[in-house]
Amino acid sequence: MATGVPDTFSFVGGMYHEIRAARRMVFDSLFVDNADRNRTRDVKATALILCGFLAPSFVYNNLAAWIRSLGIAAEVADYGWLNIPSFVRQRTLLFESAEQFKKRYGAIDYVIGHSLGGVEAVALLPHYSEIKKVFTIASPLNIRKSPGLVEIGAAMFMVPRPLQRNVLASIKKKARRYASKIVTISSDHDKWCPPASASFQGAKNIVVERLCANGGLTPLFEDVYHTHIALPNSPVVREGILRGELAG
Repeated sequence: MATGVPDTFSFVGGMYHEIRAARRMVFDSLFVDNADRNRTRDVKATALILCGFLAPSFVYNNLAAWIRSLGIAAEVADYGWLNIPSFVRQRTLLFESAEQFKKRYGAIDYVIGHSLGGVEAVALLPHYSEIKKVFTIASPLNIRKSPGLVEIGAAMFMVPRPLQRNVLASIKKKARRYASKIVTISSDHDKWCPPASASFQGAKNIVVERLCANGGLTPLFEDVYHTHIALPNSPVVREGILRGELAG
C-alpha cells in the first residue's frame, strides 16, 4: 500500500534546495553593477523582466545586468515587495509597468517572466503585437487540476489569482494563437513546477537537463541553480538558451 512518506521526504528535500536557491539568488544580486541600467541609446532590443510571486525585484538585478551585457535594454518591473495577489490589482500594475516600459524604450521586444511572472508575460502577448518572444521560466502554465487550496486562497487574496483555474484557462486561451512566440524553460529538479506543469502547447518547451544531455553538457551548480527559485540564474539557462534565443 502506498504511503505519504516518500512524498514527505521529497517535499522536505525540495524545500531545503529552494532555501539554498533563494540565498544564492539574493547573493548573486547583491554586488551587481547597475551603472548602465539607465542607458537607452545604442541598444539592439528591449527586455521586460517580470518577477515571481513574493519575489522582491532586486533579486533579478543579476539577470537584468546579464541581459544588458548582450546589448539589450533590460528592466525589472517593480511591483513592490510582493507580486500583488489580487489579479484585478495585479493586472493594473502589470499593464502600467508594460506601458511605462514601452514609453521609455519605444517597444517591448522580449518579456522574461519567472514563475508567476511567466504567466503574466503570456497574458501580455494578445495586447502587444510587437513582442517577439516571451520566455517563461519555471512558470505554472499547465496545471491540469488546480488544488482546492489554491482556489480558496485566491478568493481570500492569499495566493496569486492568475493561478486560479478559470483565470489561467482564460489567459492561455487568449494566448494560444501566439504560442510560436513562447519559449518555456523548466527543470526536472524543480519540485514545485516540474516540466509537465511548465509546458505550453505549441510553444518551444525546453527542459534544461534534457538540453544538457542532448548537447553533452554538464550543468553547473545543478543542485542550487536548477531549482524553482534560482533557475533564472542558471548558467545553462543563460548561456545555453537565452543567449541564442535573444540573438534570433
